[in-house]
Amino acid sequence: MTSAAYQMNWSIEHLLTSDDRTDLTLERVKQHEGLPRFWPLETYVPEGLPAPIIFAANFGYVTYTHFPSNDPQWPIMSRKMLDTLLAVREFPHRAIPVAITDPIVYRADPDPSPDFLEQRLKSANHDYVIVQLTQHLDILNEEASGVERDPDMPWWVGIDQYVLDIPASGLPPIFRLSIQPAQLFILAEARQALAAAGLAGPVYLPLNGYTNGGGEEVDVPVPVPEVPEGA
Repeated sequence: MTSAAYQMNWSIEHLLTSDDRTDLTLERVKQHEGLPRFWPLETYVPEGLPAPIIFAANFGYVTYTHFPSNDPQWPIMSRKMLDTLLAVREFPHRAIPVAITDPIVYRADPDPSPDFLEQRLKSANHDYVIVQLTQHLDILNEEASGVERDPDMPWWVGIDQYVLDIPASGLPPIFRLSIQPAQLFILAEARQALAAAGLAGPVYLPLNGYTNGGGEEVDVPVPVPEVPEGA
C-alpha cells in the first residue's frame, strides 16, 4: 500500500449470493420518521435524534462485519473498529448509539403486541455506532483533481481523481472533504491498523478511482453469513 489515503466503502461481496442487498435495515418505527436522509454525512445533529437508532440485522446477527452496509448508507461501525481508529489518532467525531435487532419481514399486519419492539430491543446488539465526523477537510487540490461544476446544479461536483494537499500535521484516520462530503476516506496507517486487528467490512479504492471497472482492495474478507435457524 503506497497511497497516503484511500476511499473507503462497504464490502458487498458476501451479499452476492443472498436476496439481501445490505447487512442492516433501518427499522420502520415512529421515532425514525422525519430523520433527514443524509445527516450523518454532514456535521450537524438533527433535532430530536432518537437514541438509540434501531436497525434490523438482515441475517439475524451482524458480528461477521465491523463495517456493515445499510439501506440509508450511514457510516456504521463496530465500537472495536472505532477504538482501533482512535488508537491511530484522535479525530473529531460523534458516536451515535445504535441498537441492532433480529430481522422482521415487513407485512401489512400490525405488530402482535404493543410492546413488540420493546421486547425485541431487550436482546439487541449495542456494539455498533454511527460515526459522524464533526469537521470536514478543505484539502482537495481542485485543479489537479480535475474538478468540474455545473452552474445549473451547484450541489453537483465532478472529480476525476482525488489529489490532496496533505497538511504538515498529517491526516486524521478517517475524514471527509468539504467539497464532497458523501465519500469517506481512510488514512493508509489506519487501514493497516484495521487489517492488523483482523477487522472485516471495508473495501478500499485508490484516490485515482476505478481502473477498467476495477481496483477495489480488500484486506480482511467478510465471511458469508450463515442465517440462524428461524431467522
